[in-house]
Amino acid sequence: MRESDERTEGGPPDDPERPEWDQWVDSLMERMAEDAERVADGDLSEAEFHAKYHEDRARMAEEYAPDREAPPLDPDDPEWEAWAEEILADTEYDTELGIELARGARRVAEGSLDEAEYHENHHAETLAEFGVDDRPTRAAAADASLLDGGSPPEAPDGSSLPGVPGEDDPTRRSLLKGAAGVGAAAVGLSAVQQASRSVAADDGGSNPDSDVQMGMAINTERCIACLQCMDACNEENDNPSEALWMTVLRYEEDDYTDNEEFLTRPCQHCSDAPCETACPTNARYTREEDGIVLTDYDQCTGCRYCEVACPYGVNYLQWADPGEAGEAFDHDTEVGGVTAAGPAPQGTMGKCTFCAHRQDSGDEDLMGTSACEDVCPVDAIHFGDMNDEESAPRQHLSEDIGDQPTYKLLEEMGTEPNVVYVGNEPSPTATQVDGPTGEDEHGLTRERPGRDEIELGSHGGDD
Repeated sequence: MRESDERTEGGPPDDPERPEWDQWVDSLMERMAEDAERVADGDLSEAEFHAKYHEDRARMAEEYAPDREAPPLDPDDPEWEAWAEEILADTEYDTELGIELARGARRVAEGSLDEAEYHENHHAETLAEFGVDDRPTRAAAADASLLDGGSPPEAPDGSSLPGVPGEDDPTRRSLLKGAAGVGAAAVGLSAVQQASRSVAADDGGSNPDSDVQMGMAINTERCIACLQCMDACNEENDNPSEALWMTVLRYEEDDYTDNEEFLTRPCQHCSDAPCETACPTNARYTREEDGIVLTDYDQCTGCRYCEVACPYGVNYLQWADPGEAGEAFDHDTEVGGVTAAGPAPQGTMGKCTFCAHRQDSGDEDLMGTSACEDVCPVDAIHFGDMNDEESAPRQHLSEDIGDQPTYKLLEEMGTEPNVVYVGNEPSPTATQVDGPTGEDEHGLTRERPGRDEIELGSHGGDD
């Protein structure tokens, strides 16, 4: 019998604090990875794979399962406000302001609030709290101040305010709390903002203003929850254990079948991203050349406003110092002149970057690829330009899925996500269950303060 055919060697230890527990977890993950390859090769069925590891997964779910409920999606719901308050309470910044900026950013995405009006709202409070107000973009602020021959806005000491991503000398985030008193010239109303955004083509990207829109097609019908994508993401970005940028969610439908379904959830890299709209310093930005949404670590204050503005639950405050893990990052942390690749420094926000360091590497073997796609043994993840009919995701959607349905997660919220899912969309009554979600079962972390599950159902109606 193959070594991987042995379920366990005596089962897991009773005490998860013992070193033997971690050894058992490591061994289990190795065996799961090996058997995932057997599934891909056709030597092991998916049913056999799940049956083989069901008991071990249940044991780890008991240990790592989070005792948390999914936050409400409706920002007008008192429950959502209570959830947001809990998230923001851990920061030094104004909780009420963060809630209002996040709530407004959601309304901008859904089209019920004009961007110019949003920018005017709470300007005084934002300026007082952060010393700058770059909502919704630094470019808007700079262009507005340069009208009629004006000069770029300056801080009271005469230094420049945080610059547009790509400038040679962006200010450090230490300035952001010390530049109080900046005048209204920094408001930057929507003179250079789009009045509206076009709806994405059914199988293409959501960015109508760029020839390139990087995105993914993820086939949930193929996913076997082997969690190799999570391993690869953490290893690629040298993230510490509590910073999980890729998650495999497990859920069940209310159909009396008890069937387990899986949803692989990276950042959706939305073309109308509420996280970007809500960021007071515009540390969160979208690259014009490929539509990837990134965080300028040098500008980020760690206020977590992006986290409560995002409906997908993919933003993470880096609580710990990455330490040796961050030092092991093998790529350039600067992409397009901005420090936005690799592990987020302590006290800043991190998330999936679509491996931007690969896209800017100049290496033809790395450009157009992502770590999670590379390791998926069942070819469930397809990464590339959603505007290119010859790209991997577009080819998969046009040639490989037959009559399988496709959808975008929470698309009705107006965020214009650039990840297309293949398979049945989670219904409004879908229930997220404990493990295997990577964070619960993978042994990467046992406690992540302030992190909550997301609501899986992406339908707005009651049907």
